[in-house]
Amino acid sequence: MKQILSFLIAIYLPLSAGLRAQVDTIPLTEQPPKLYEEITAILSYQNQQESLEILELFKKNIKEKRVTEQHNAGLVKLGNALTSRKMKRYNFFKYVLSTINGFAADDGKTSKYFDTWVDISVRVLADQPEGKTAAYESYLKFATYFWINGNIYQSSFNGGGHSWQADAKDFVMKYENKELTIRYSNTNLYGINKADSVIINNASGTYYPLTEVWKGERARVSWNQEGAMDAYADLKDFTISTRNTEVECENATLTYPSVFKKQIEGKFEDRISRRKSNVA
Repeated sequence: MKQILSFLIAIYLPLSAGLRAQVDTIPLTEQPPKLYEEITAILSYQNQQESLEILELFKKNIKEKRVTEQHNAGLVKLGNALTSRKMKRYNFFKYVLSTINGFAADDGKTSKYFDTWVDISVRVLADQPEGKTAAYESYLKFATYFWINGNIYQSSFNGGGHSWQADAKDFVMKYENKELTIRYSNTNLYGINKADSVIINNASGTYYPLTEVWKGERARVSWNQEGAMDAYADLKDFTISTRNTEVECENATLTYPSVFKKQIEGKFEDRISRRKSNVA
């Protein structure tokens, strides 16, 4: 009996994988409710709790008429780009659908950025090597937390570890020569973990999501604490690797009129996990 069971399993598993591969190449239907049925089948295939929660929120947004024709069109366009690369899996579509849920909650963000995000996502995917999906999955994760809460970096999809956030609502996102950029003329940057934070005000610069690097042109850090209420440092030409918690700037100027008559030029250092700020 065990031999028969083993034989049946050996036959079933390749057949199951083959049927699944065929399903993954079928384009999405353009019109709801059939489109929603197909998305439900993809997200519920593995019965993964996180995917099911994203799906339930999507259904709620549909019921509340927050999901628009624009969202549907973007879902089909990006979804079929994934399908053409045989990437119709919950672990890709959950990030796409989660991002669309974020856009559905903000009409202004949708009208201003949604089509740009879809277009860039399709182009980033087109530049990925065939059969290589890890880098694109990382991009989809980034898109989810960026469009939902403004985090330019988040060490965990579920919000653990540390994060970097830009609070400006106005920015320019471009994808040129296989390089994704987000240009800010003025934003506040927040480096955050459970125990500490770093705040960098009035920053101008460009973030590179695919390499996870911020290249700043100018910014100001103020102490705003007892004994140093009038102290601040102006930063120029600084870089932050957002995977890390440190901020360093070789070209900084400290202004502290209650202590120093003149401004002091030097190197600025700070980090999220240990409050050690100085211009040395």
